[in-house]
Amino acid sequence: MKFSVLISAYKKDDPGFLKDALESIWDSQTLKPNEIVIVKDGELTLELDNIIDAFANKAPVVVFPLDENKGLGEALRIGVGKCQYDWIARMDSDDIAHPDRFNRQFTFLKNNPKIDVLGSLIEEFSTAITDTTAIRMVPEKHEDILKKHKLQNAVNHVTVIINKEKLLNSGNYKSMLFFEDYFLWARMMMNECKFYNLQESLVYVRVGNDMIGRRKGFFYAKKEMTFYKSLLKINFLSFSEFLKAVIFRIPLRFLPRGVLSFFYKRIIRS
Repeated sequence: MKFSVLISAYKKDDPGFLKDALESIWDSQTLKPNEIVIVKDGELTLELDNIIDAFANKAPVVVFPLDENKGLGEALRIGVGKCQYDWIARMDSDDIAHPDRFNRQFTFLKNNPKIDVLGSLIEEFSTAITDTTAIRMVPEKHEDILKKHKLQNAVNHVTVIINKEKLLNSGNYKSMLFFEDYFLWARMMMNECKFYNLQESLVYVRVGNDMIGRRKGFFYAKKEMTFYKSLLKINFLSFSEFLKAVIFRIPLRFLPRGVLSFFYKRIIRS
């Protein structure tokens, strides 16, 4: 089962974090990818370019530069087209993969050929992966994933391995600021794709950089409303489910930072 890893890089990415992320999917992996597709989402800094160039000297890297910043959804849509293998693993430019991530996931996929999207739990950390602060839990089986996805994202994007054919048949990634992956999973579920989340943490995710702050305010609430309207339009949500999601989610964007942080830690991520 040959596979590609798809990463998008942006000029504001931290060079050290990108280096750690790339090394984690190659240097220490027990099962190495057949190619690593890096989409440069607009012009990068010299430091970032140098890290990618150095990494390309030791790993099977395919670099595709975009003339200007397109945003994550469009960058990933283009990147999918550059991946030549049947399975695509996602990875962000500041996270760290467990050394046995791909081996464990493909062992499962070989034994469960009906699964189209396979994710896992994630562990959050701020400075070192030896000092994790939280685990983001997601449901294990397809029926439970579908049920939870009606209200909140039930798949950890940076952990997934996706069947490329099923992804393309479901419309590929689309531009949907803040909700690119959430929207893709909903459309794949509508296309009868099967999901599963391994109940172990296979990716370490950095927290900080004002994550809570980016999920506050009128701008985010407006984009979230647009997203839920899109789910209603494609019939992923019934009207009553749409109202439930909007009533539960939108008011959170106007809560004080500390209260919103509590909701994310104790309720939304539980």
